[in-house]
Amino acid sequence: MASSPPPEGEAAHEHHHVHHHHHEVLHFPMPVDELRAKRAAANQRATAVIVKSQSSSKKKSADAQGGVLLEPIHETYVLDHVADLLRKQHLNMTAPSFRTRIEPEVIFSANLFFRRFFTRHSVLEFDPLVVIFCCVSLACKTEEFHDTDVRGLMLMPEGADSSGSKYVVDPKILAEVELDLLSGLNYDLVVDQPWPPLLLLCRRLVSGNHLDRPTAERIFRHASELLTSKWPYCDAVAAFPPGTLAACSVGSVWPTIVSDSTTRDGLEVVSKIIADMGAEEGSSADELEKTLNEITILFTDFERNRSDSMMFDPTLMMQLVKYRQKFERTRLRTLAGDESRVRIGTTGFALTLLRTGKFKERVEEEK
Repeated sequence: MASSPPPEGEAAHEHHHVHHHHHEVLHFPMPVDELRAKRAAANQRATAVIVKSQSSSKKKSADAQGGVLLEPIHETYVLDHVADLLRKQHLNMTAPSFRTRIEPEVIFSANLFFRRFFTRHSVLEFDPLVVIFCCVSLACKTEEFHDTDVRGLMLMPEGADSSGSKYVVDPKILAEVELDLLSGLNYDLVVDQPWPPLLLLCRRLVSGNHLDRPTAERIFRHASELLTSKWPYCDAVAAFPPGTLAACSVGSVWPTIVSDSTTRDGLEVVSKIIADMGAEEGSSADELEKTLNEITILFTDFERNRSDSMMFDPTLMMQLVKYRQKFERTRLRTLAGDESRVRIGTTGFALTLLRTGKFKERVEEEK
């Protein structure tokens, strides 16, 4: 039996509790430690709302022992896993047409939106798989690729699942989530891309007689690959400026392209070019090398987190669905909104994985 709506004063207090963090202005790029601290805070806020809704019902749940529904560090695991699902969907697109081709600028912006959104919100509130495809849809608009059909990116790899659905997420749901996404981004949709500084660096490699044109073009192609299919999918996209990512990408691929050279050699050349253009803080060879090491660690963490065994635990995934439903019901009572929005928490990530049968057996039972 549903509990009655809270009194006006309590509702106002709960509304403040759920949404007060929206007024905080977050500045990106954001140091990794701060990024994850914000993520942990979002986890705690969502947990408090869900635990309160459980305690007010007759049937109390034993899930929130110690007030923890999902360990804060596991928020990052879930985000990395979902970002990897997007990466696989993108890489698996066969012969995309003009309408279904997803440009690199869209991928970069979508991943940045995704990481930014989940500094304000928790995966206990919103299904990250729904959110990430909504981020792609929004990025197509902000980057002005208005003819792109995002549904091509959302097609099931096998063609269709056992229920006949051919999309990993129902495309109709994206419009329902977009307003929440915009609010979570504080309506700040301007994204600086890494390709203009990367192109400028590669041109200066030629004009400064550091490399010949064919070699510089190969540097550009390989560095672009890093900035399209690897680094944007981890926390690095929200932790470092796009110009820094571009500079580090050149250093990273340098020894692969330039014979008898090291990453340090490439970073020193890049640092000199930046200095000649009017050096900014953080662009010395030592600083770029330190940043590249940090990016490498973040991407290594992403590679590990994306396939962590907990991501294939059907019990946990379905429990997350229930938490999202409880959070959404609380929000709907507080805001007196449209109850159809409960659908947001029940589709996407968990149901998609269940349909495809890709869950592994649970590694260990909860104690």
